[in-house]
Amino acid sequence: MAKSGLKQIALEAQVSLTLASQVLNGRDVRVSEQTKQRILDIAAKQQYVPNRLASGLKLKRTNTIAIIVPFTPIGYFSELIYHMESHAMSRGYNTLVLNTFGNCAKERKALELYKSNMIDGIIVAPLDAKEPQNHATYLKMGTEGFPFVFVDRQVHEVPADIVSSDHERIAMRLTQNLIDKGCRDILFLHKENGPISSTTILRSSGYAQAMHVAGLTQNNRGFVFEESMESNLAQVLSSIPQPDAVFLHSGYYMPHLLQCCHKAGYKAERMQFTTVDGFNLPHDFLQRRELLAQINGNCEVIIQNVKEIATIALDRLIKQIEGARNERSFQFVEVTSQLL
Repeated sequence: MAKSGLKQIALEAQVSLTLASQVLNGRDVRVSEQTKQRILDIAAKQQYVPNRLASGLKLKRTNTIAIIVPFTPIGYFSELIYHMESHAMSRGYNTLVLNTFGNCAKERKALELYKSNMIDGIIVAPLDAKEPQNHATYLKMGTEGFPFVFVDRQVHEVPADIVSSDHERIAMRLTQNLIDKGCRDILFLHKENGPISSTTILRSSGYAQAMHVAGLTQNNRGFVFEESMESNLAQVLSSIPQPDAVFLHSGYYMPHLLQCCHKAGYKAERMQFTTVDGFNLPHDFLQRRELLAQINGNCEVIIQNVKEIATIALDRLIKQIEGARNERSFQFVEVTSQLL
């Protein structure tokens, strides 16, 4: 429809041309829901379709946001992307999803998109909290005023909007729950090879604080995440006495842990397990009753509020894109998780 269509919508809705355009293009404007719906209803009646390409050219925008994550097959990040894409669509933006496969060099290459004029901003879950080359890239993006938001993780000493779960408090709470159940030897298991994210660092810190307050000795062990992970994890478990409980830093690895407890000869039905986020059990695992019994009533899980994290991160980025990016306006938003 021609520009006169937009003018007609504004006239019938009794609003300004600017307000009608902002609402129809999904912009974040202060207007009552009643007025917003009136504009949308009139536009639908007239079969009006906003020309996003023309709008983008005028504003020097592409209406496209890049989302950079470590991996997407299952779990937290696949759900995060789902909610981000859904919310971006409602705000009038397209998304470009880039998977770094746990490789810092791939993350750095993905970040180079900011120079391409193909995207308006980036939401990224950085792999490593301190990797020097990527750290320099983030600082350069900030210096040049390119909009970006850290989600789930952060990079040390890089001024930015950060939207994340309360990782340290999560770990403190889960560890304290195990202590309250009478557990004293609590094994904290985490991935130790490759990039180390701020998430792992914070959860390890929360575990350490809870153990220190309780006057208990920490039992912090790492395993190698690769094709031979189960073999390595089984070796780690076999090298120590059976603990009272295992705190696994991510639920993604839980099926592997339960398999390895069995291989290491642990009486897992006498143990407690705790982790962050749910996990999927392979079909062959479900057929093995002796393994399935290990999680029957003795596994506690905290679930992150992924939808809220995705929505806040997207809104923070769009605020940067559509407004002045001021260092003093950066926010660190911690979203509370829920015990399942």
